[in-house]
Amino acid sequence: MRPRPTSATPIPERSIIGGGISTSWDLAGVPNVVIATDGTTTAEAVNDDPASPTSTVSRGRRIEASASGTRLADETLQAFAERSLKEMSTAAETAEYEREWVDGVRVGSRVTLPGHEGSWRVVAQQVSTGCGATVQETATREMTTYA
Repeated sequence: MRPRPTSATPIPERSIIGGGISTSWDLAGVPNVVIATDGTTTAEAVNDDPASPTSTVSRGRRIEASASGTRLADETLQAFAERSLKEMSTAAETAEYEREWVDGVRVGSRVTLPGHEGSWRVVAQQVSTGCGATVQETATREMTTYA
């Protein structure tokens, strides 16, 4: 058994074939407003950052959620709402591509993709054999949409 690499394995530019890399975001479940209540008081945190793809400004509407988790002993209700909004503001980006076989890259591996920043985790592979081996691969990464 080989040890798992600790860093992302680069997929060489020459190994990407078949039309490049298509990407998509799953932003549907990311709120831009989080409401916290302690029974008598209510606090609201709002992502109104125009640079954020999930903000009220970008979406043109409010997507509300209730604060979740445990409120810290010295944390104000407003700070709890803000922290909850930041924790809920993570979206998954998915990349799909076809490439030549690269030894050692399998489901669960971390990879880097040419022209796309960051480290991606391979979540699905379909190998086709014939004259050489090609892999249809799906990889994801999580990005924070509000900080």
